[in-house]
Amino acid sequence: MARKNLNKALDFNRLSQSLVDLNDTRQITEEDVFLVLDLNEQQALAQPKQISLSGVQNSLNQLPVFITAVSGIASTVASSGYVRATGPAGATGPAGATGPAGATGPLGPSGAAGTSASERYFLNAFDTTTQTNPDITQANIFKYNTVVDSRGISVVSGTMIQVANSGVYNIQFSAQLEKGSANKEDVDIWLSKNNVDVDWSTTTLVVEGSSDRNVAAWNFFLSMDTNEYAQLKWHAADNDVLIIAASGHTIPAHPAIPSIILTVNNVD
Repeated sequence: MARKNLNKALDFNRLSQSLVDLNDTRQITEEDVFLVLDLNEQQALAQPKQISLSGVQNSLNQLPVFITAVSGIASTVASSGYVRATGPAGATGPAGATGPAGATGPLGPSGAAGTSASERYFLNAFDTTTQTNPDITQANIFKYNTVVDSRGISVVSGTMIQVANSGVYNIQFSAQLEKGSANKEDVDIWLSKNNVDVDWSTTTLVVEGSSDRNVAAWNFFLSMDTNEYAQLKWHAADNDVLIIAASGHTIPAHPAIPSIILTVNNVD
């Protein structure tokens, strides 16, 4: 019932508005009479009805009262339960299938160089002089007068192998031994750390006789803290035992022989 009344009110409003527009454009007076045909009665061959602008105006004056009544009906319908409140949102549906991968973007700029988790430290050194054995009652210390390359490891005071960083170091050497007299002689070589001899580190070589040469070459693994140092020591009971350096080889020409070659690198 409320819907039917609302539709009729809307039709009446449209019809009234058309008549008002006509009055505004054609200068028609309030007493002019119009014939109005109800579309709902067209099929029943109903006769047109007469209506004047004054009658339309009176109806328009009554329209707010009618609209208020219709609004009240609509409110009643809404509160009666026929029109329900919006329910809660439903659960989110499953995700759709992943689309194809897009084209690879351009290469970005290179980042700054990071700090290596395990920095490499090394030393490459040798000695160009013949090292003698002046006092057979005292230990000798290998000397190095040339450093080829290094990082984090230094030669200090000519004999000390000092590290700038804590770690485990591999100390490798090769020494050129020579005996100047006829009898054979033992040569002992060992490791010292912070001027304290390392237990069970000595190895003995034998040089056999006059002008006999031998090469001592091996390595030690040694754990050292920052600024600690190592030394390689040697001893022979004959002054004729030398750690010899030699040069001037011409047939064929080849590099000179250092008395000792030293390489050191960290392993941990």
